[in-house]
Amino acid sequence: AAAAQSRQCIAQPQPDGQAPAMDCFATFAQAIAAATTGRVQLPPNAAPSLLPAADVDAAGNVDDSPSTTVIIGIDFTGTSYSGSSLTWYQSAGCGSYQASSMPTGWNDVIESVANYSGCSTTLYQNINFGGSTFSVGIDGSAPTLGSFNDEASSQKWCAAASC
Repeated sequence: AAAAQSRQCIAQPQPDGQAPAMDCFATFAQAIAAATTGRVQLPPNAAPSLLPAADVDAAGNVDDSPSTTVIIGIDFTGTSYSGSSLTWYQSAGCGSYQASSMPTGWNDVIESVANYSGCSTTLYQNINFGGSTFSVGIDGSAPTLGSFNDEASSQKWCAAASC
């Protein structure tokens, strides 16, 4: 289900699972630039989409300097990486991070997912990691969540095959 209006947001999941703070931007390009502290610059009119991993992973730095932040995953409200986006970022590569509930406006709206920076993700039907799950492997993506579309209420990221 597409959100009432397109929102391009970023959030940083925490190891303790606390609900993350979220910032939203007018464009996907602005959200990606903010999530990567300016390292990744997209054309201003770039539509939400699956990004090449080399552009967003820690190893994708143009000048090989240490990245300030990296994208670990992007959730989309539409299938095939479209609609509103929620870009999850961290100050280092993939570790063990979680969101015990989705940020405001992101409960039960996710329909596609992409993982980056050596992360896999598991989406949970209920808050606090309850109910059925949908997992996407390390650096994997899912253009649709099938019967799990519009079901995610919490999420975990890790460097294992599934979280």
